[in-house]
Amino acid sequence: MNCPECKNAVAETATACPNCGCPIDSANEIVLKVGAVTFTNVNLKNMAAAIGGTAVGGIIGRRVARAAADNLGKNGHGVLTDKRFVFGSSNRLKKISEGAAANFAVARAKGGIDFDIPLTEIASVSEGKQGFSSLFAIETNNGTYKFALLKKSQLPEWMDAFNKALGRG
Repeated sequence: MNCPECKNAVAETATACPNCGCPIDSANEIVLKVGAVTFTNVNLKNMAAAIGGTAVGGIIGRRVARAAADNLGKNGHGVLTDKRFVFGSSNRLKKISEGAAANFAVARAKGGIDFDIPLTEIASVSEGKQGFSSLFAIETNNGTYKFALLKKSQLPEWMDAFNKALGRG
């Protein structure tokens, strides 16, 4: 196979490219659903911290406000495969197409993935609303991750893809 970064030949059993050091995922994954989503964690605590941190001022206040504001919404791309759900701002994630084989090694190595949630860690996926946006919420042992969608019509597609990936539909 070829390295996803430098395109040099790499042995199928390699864990990293001998030429550039890029980590190699040994097995490609089949992409079930891909699209633009917004990670969102709007709640009273984060809203109060975003506003209150600004009001407090100073370096600590600005850091608190910035961290809380980042939690209120981060645009990116979601990719659901037969093994995981990945979210990030990497341009490489935008180029992945449904039905294709995906390898996330380069995006991981370059810090373009914010969340990488294996299907084995997903307890449930549910529909919801936040303001005018439709969203899907992924419940894991580590917490809930909410992703808003620009178009309400996309929600049934995401839910169907998750149900199939999780063997529930």
